[in-house]
Amino acid sequence: AVGSRRAAWRITTSVEQKEKSKGNEENAKYAKEYCGKVEVELKKICDAILGMLDKNLISGASNGESKVFYQKMKADYYRYLAEFQDGAAKEKAAD
Repeated sequence: AVGSRRAAWRITTSVEQKEKSKGNEENAKYAKEYCGKVEVELKKICDAILGMLDKNLISGASNGESKVFYQKMKADYYRYLAEFQDGAAKEKAAD
């Protein structure tokens, strides 16, 4: 679910930039609007997974290998958030 939305976000931002460079503001506006929808979905999914990792999986991991796996997974999801967020939200995700 996250991979397809990340791909959609990258493609949509690319389309938005191309349309802006062509001077087609109408299509750029549509791309930006769709991009916003994808960002909301991505944030919702990432937050749900990060919550599950913090509340259940990391604390319940039985050995070091499992904990490392879940910590790496947590870092990946924070990276996904940092890819599309701006300002303070990006700083928080990057830390």
